[in-house]
Amino acid sequence: QRSGDEKVPKILCMVYTVDLPKARKNMEAVVSTWAKECDGFIAASNITDDTIGAVNILHPGPEIYNNMWLKVRSMWMYAYSHYLDDYDYFHICGDDVYLMMDNFRSYLMGEEMRKLLKEGYIDALMKTQLRRIPEISTTAQQQPRPLLLGHPRAFRGLFPYGGPGYTLNREAVKRLNEQLFNDPEDGINSVQESREDVYMFYACRKLGWSIADSRDSEGAWRYMEHDAQHMFHYNVKPLEKLLGPGTHKDGINEVSKETVAGHLKLDRAMKRRKYLPPPGIDSYDMLFRYHEILDGRCTGES
Repeated sequence: QRSGDEKVPKILCMVYTVDLPKARKNMEAVVSTWAKECDGFIAASNITDDTIGAVNILHPGPEIYNNMWLKVRSMWMYAYSHYLDDYDYFHICGDDVYLMMDNFRSYLMGEEMRKLLKEGYIDALMKTQLRRIPEISTTAQQQPRPLLLGHPRAFRGLFPYGGPGYTLNREAVKRLNEQLFNDPEDGINSVQESREDVYMFYACRKLGWSIADSRDSEGAWRYMEHDAQHMFHYNVKPLEKLLGPGTHKDGINEVSKETVAGHLKLDRAMKRRKYLPPPGIDSYDMLFRYHEILDGRCTGES
């Protein structure tokens, strides 16, 4: 429920992609479905093409998967230079992700977000990181405070898993650019790495904040690690040691009814576990299938 004078946050959606046949096909699906519901949309590519919202955003190093971190860093720099004052939140993801924009806006306007934006508030996930990042206590007192939202995974702390993408608020984008990305002496600004999500965590940790708790009131996660079919079989419990016994839900119950993003990649792990859609279905098809279902166009008769 929204009050009449409540501000609806503006969201810039940013997708990293490359000019290859499969990626272009995915981008055509993205711009035909959920991208139209964003307040702003750009796709960071190695070409500029208005038909798919692609902009050739230059970055150090080659256009290869093992240089994803510097590509994502350049996307944050581009957002800072061109759009910082135009949007409240900025989401980065790949071209095989489906964003549920109605849920996204409701989450950003909800009670959990109001708590996160309060001065001094430290949620359950942040509390697990205080020993590694004691500066969280100081950063939480600052207004406006920076926020990093996404699905946590454990690796020398908690990083925002890149599958469904991750979200920064305006203050986080501002601080990263003004306090870190402009420092030529810091190695994080030159390292070539495929693990952009891990390095996103490293960057935020350097400035004193960590990923926020994106669970809903039932304890389910809003950023879906994989597609729904995969999640039906998902029973890994890497976060239970941090959050305590009984805090992790199994299978589809881990997925929030208020899901913000779903990762529709068909990877090797899914093939090994046989969590695959019917033959011939790829990310392009799944993007449209999710859209048809979520847009209420499926009647159940076909």
